[in-house]
Amino acid sequence: EISREELDGVILVGGSTRSPVVRDFVRELFGKDPLCDLDPDQVVALGAAVQADVLAGGEQKVVLLDPSPVNVLQEILTPEELGAVIVVPGHAESLRDLGEAIRTHRVDRIAHLASLLHPACDLNPPQAVQVNVGSHLAVLEAARLWDLKKVVWASSVEDIARPIEYYLRVERTRTLVFNTRFDVRSIREVGSYITQLLPGAQIEYFPGTFGLAWELDDSALQAEIGFRPDYPVERGVLETINDVRRRHGLLPVARH
Repeated sequence: EISREELDGVILVGGSTRSPVVRDFVRELFGKDPLCDLDPDQVVALGAAVQADVLAGGEQKVVLLDPSPVNVLQEILTPEELGAVIVVPGHAESLRDLGEAIRTHRVDRIAHLASLLHPACDLNPPQAVQVNVGSHLAVLEAARLWDLKKVVWASSVEDIARPIEYYLRVERTRTLVFNTRFDVRSIREVGSYITQLLPGAQIEYFPGTFGLAWELDDSALQAEIGFRPDYPVERGVLETINDVRRRHGLLPVARH
């Protein structure tokens, strides 16, 4: 144990130490002014990142931050494509994991895709907040702390990969948030196409609402980035059905 008189100084770290009340309490407790020259958030983040670097060891090239031990890329990419991808274990809502990836692999831009969709959000609201809100805040904070060039956030729509890849390369656009409308259809239209592919399919319809997709305007996306949706509902339905059939050892159905 040491007395407060033996301390050379007190450094404040952590976001809560921005509060004047906390600083006044520390000043009264130790009898000297605390050192407030450093960014309290950055001190914590950088310290965690350095510790993570030491524990992780080795040198890798980051491409994907993924919390899952078995990555879905194994089911999508060819062996040759997988050879060019190195997965870094971690969680997008963890500033420590983000910091480790950014510092170790010199990341200068992020495509943020972490999200929990319905009905999973309804089944586990706390997890939905952690993933959807926590990860978004952590990515934005990481971008601020490590001065990243760009953060692109998007939902997991099939055809969204093209505008994400393009937007990561373009300079700053006049519009910062874009809507993507894609191919919006009614449930009955989708059901009608399913019965064309699978004439024996039995489909029941119940009253419901569709949400805001009908009202989205993607004119700014088309004008400033030049993106045109190229993934119709029919293609998505057909690929989903054939993916399920493949998993169950069935032959694919033909396009109509």
